[in-house]
Amino acid sequence: MATRSPKTHTKTKSTSKALEESTREHVLAHREFAKELTELAKEVRQIAANAPNEATVATNFELKLYGQMKSRLQVEFQPVKEQSINTKRHIKKGRLDSRIGALVIEYKQKSQLDTPTVQAKAVSQIKNYLEHLAEDFRHGAVGVLTDGWRIKFISYNEDGTFTETAFEDLSGAHLLRIIRGVLSLEKKALTPENLIAGFCLDSDPSPAKKLALVLYQALQSHPTGRSNMLFREWQAIFRLAHDDQSKQTAIEERRLALAEALDITIAKGDNDTEYKALYAIQTSYAIIVKAIAFKVLSSIRGDETSTSFADLAQGPVDTLRSHLDRLESGAIFRQEGFGNLLEGDFFAWYCTSEQWDKHIAAAVKQVFAILAEYENHHMFDGGRVQDLFKDLYVAIIPDKVRHSMGEFYTPPWLAEQTILETLGSTPPNKWTALDPCCGSGTFITSLIRMVLEDNEAQPNSVKLTEVLARVKGIDLNPLAALTTRINYFVNLSHLIGEDDEFDVPVYLGDSSYVPKPMKIGKVQCLEYVINTEKGPLNLVLPKSAVADVALFSKTMTRLETYIENENETAVDKELRSIIPVQDQTPDVKAEIARLSKNLVDLQRNKWNGIWARIISNFLTTANLGRFDAIVGNPPWIDWKNLPQGYRERIKQLCVDRRLFSGDGITGGINLNVCALISNVAAQNWLKDGGTIGFLHA
Repeated sequence: MATRSPKTHTKTKSTSKALEESTREHVLAHREFAKELTELAKEVRQIAANAPNEATVATNFELKLYGQMKSRLQVEFQPVKEQSINTKRHIKKGRLDSRIGALVIEYKQKSQLDTPTVQAKAVSQIKNYLEHLAEDFRHGAVGVLTDGWRIKFISYNEDGTFTETAFEDLSGAHLLRIIRGVLSLEKKALTPENLIAGFCLDSDPSPAKKLALVLYQALQSHPTGRSNMLFREWQAIFRLAHDDQSKQTAIEERRLALAEALDITIAKGDNDTEYKALYAIQTSYAIIVKAIAFKVLSSIRGDETSTSFADLAQGPVDTLRSHLDRLESGAIFRQEGFGNLLEGDFFAWYCTSEQWDKHIAAAVKQVFAILAEYENHHMFDGGRVQDLFKDLYVAIIPDKVRHSMGEFYTPPWLAEQTILETLGSTPPNKWTALDPCCGSGTFITSLIRMVLEDNEAQPNSVKLTEVLARVKGIDLNPLAALTTRINYFVNLSHLIGEDDEFDVPVYLGDSSYVPKPMKIGKVQCLEYVINTEKGPLNLVLPKSAVADVALFSKTMTRLETYIENENETAVDKELRSIIPVQDQTPDVKAEIARLSKNLVDLQRNKWNGIWARIISNFLTTANLGRFDAIVGNPPWIDWKNLPQGYRERIKQLCVDRRLFSGDGITGGINLNVCALISNVAAQNWLKDGGTIGFLHA
């Protein structure tokens, strides 16, 4: 009799689990299931209204809810009933009504939740239970308090605090939340620790390393023209963070670290291979965080037509590639109202039909398979703000590589303390803040947390508006800007309503070299130069064109379609549509026509793809407004260690600002780039009376 190898058995078991997960997700997201739950909630409420005691409420609730789960989802759970629990302070009742894992349900008769006084007593009781669960269950524990008529959710946070919803009339949505909670007990929480365990420690080589290696091999053996284009442009815009012409000792350490990270050999002086190794590693990280962003989007905008992670992990490779193509372009997010979350960046090269192959497909499928095991982040509206990706970034990008690029990440407690000292006596609910070198988003997430605490009593819509208006970020590193943007989105996900739409106020830009004001005749304009492999791209636009940041962003996104169609006339018309008539002088029109031609010429030479939105980011940094606080941990890199090309670019700027010590032409060796960033930030973004608070490396 033939026996099945352990490897085959594991694969079959994994496939079966993925199919089961896919079936459940289809049912949970279906409109008809939502209707059934709405009717079920009405039935529960009708019986609860006249229930003679708590036991009747509990029996009615569980028979109907778990019966629905069994019939529609083919799952059965046996709650632990009347479990004794040790508490440190006296409470009349020391037994849990019902518990499934870390989900605790406490039932009350309707009269026991009729007034604020008895409600407060019941809330105190269930909080006490959550606090004194066994340690295995306490992490991520959620309490459900209900009389079958109204319901309240209470989440236990790692720091010992609670996050709670208001008492609300029981609805189908509440029942769905409980069902998802029960089903997610077998799943992993979306936490920094679990991300590292899943992607970096699960095996040797880890899933993240496997992905990076197949991407590197694709770049080395069969890159397409587009892949090479994005790779070279990534080099050009990334030059501050990585330049192999430098003779620093750190460069040698970085080369060895990159070689070790992929188990390859990089010969001394082989700059091209070193760049490709770093590009592959960064692309692998970008794929993971983008997939997580889609996971979160699915949980807040999911419907029966959405494709589950299990489906993508097990389905045809062409379906996965097509899905990734839409994901990478940002189309999936834009159609849901989040215009700039993913913008078609330097890391989308791997999923073109020409570049995609079975090896890349297998490695990417593993990413989706891992994320299929995670619970929906939005599950119980925990609202715990954290830098979700910092530890993952540190685990994937070797420390010698990060340090050689001036990247040193900040502990959350130190970021928060720096913010508090920078804000000083600025009143809560009044301050605004910018991190001009935001990295993975540690300072940004601390700022978000503080805004939410300032507005704790406000509805979600107000909290969301306040955060978006008061907390903004910039970074020159494309990967950092992407990471912070997704971090920002994830940490606001629990506030997002069905109709909410917004751009995340985090931008790819250079805080040491921002667009400078100039005039075309009497029209106030902004000028900026982006270095590309095809030569410098000189941008000049009237300041009025970027006055409305949201409109400018949407316009530049629409521009890409016209550029792809090589339609100079349409590009010109679209750009002029956001310029007031009084600013459309003949000279301004000529400048717009020149820019339109340059952008279309890039496309004709197969060298565009992403420039419209990069332009949008860089020019928007000139119009962010003024802030009470500018905080962060900027790169501390001496002038002598800056890449030569970048030194030449900013040299005159430093001379003009008198930032050199000694002779500005021949000396300046004591200048640190942070001095330039501080000077530019103060001039462009700091309010009168505002404060800059930077950490020193």
